[in-house]
Amino acid sequence: MLSFATSQKRNDRSERLISLLSAVADNELRTHRLYSQFLNSSADISATSGLTGLFKTALNEDRDHYHAIVECIKKLNGHSALEKQAMSKPASGHVNINKLLKTVRMTEAFSVKAYAEICAMTLEYDYSIFDLSYRNMNENMLHLDLVTDFLTSSPCQMSASG
Repeated sequence: MLSFATSQKRNDRSERLISLLSAVADNELRTHRLYSQFLNSSADISATSGLTGLFKTALNEDRDHYHAIVECIKKLNGHSALEKQAMSKPASGHVNINKLLKTVRMTEAFSVKAYAEICAMTLEYDYSIFDLSYRNMNENMLHLDLVTDFLTSSPCQMSASG
């Protein structure tokens, strides 16, 4: 009876871990698209030129994060429904920069919390997933801080472009 309970607990933890990894993979894909949309927009980027370099870096980081997380899910689950999702090209045209940045902030904040939970779950369980999640969490915290700082310190710039 004890072994069944232990096995069930391990199964529940694996299911939760896969669920969290899937959520952060979705978020990495979402932020990748948002960063692409920002960089490809016809919006007045001069008001947000300080973010252009960050978004170029974040675009590449999030692509790499997404692919690494998909590999983790495959390692745990044997397959991943996420691998069929593509890094699609964003729609071009005018972008509301303020709305886009708020969406980035919300998505990055969720990812940071999810990565923290993954780290807590995998600290003594799977070091490779812990290490990847810890690195991704720190990069996402940097993105979150920079976007939050820009949103809170530049209301004039945001209203001019969004």
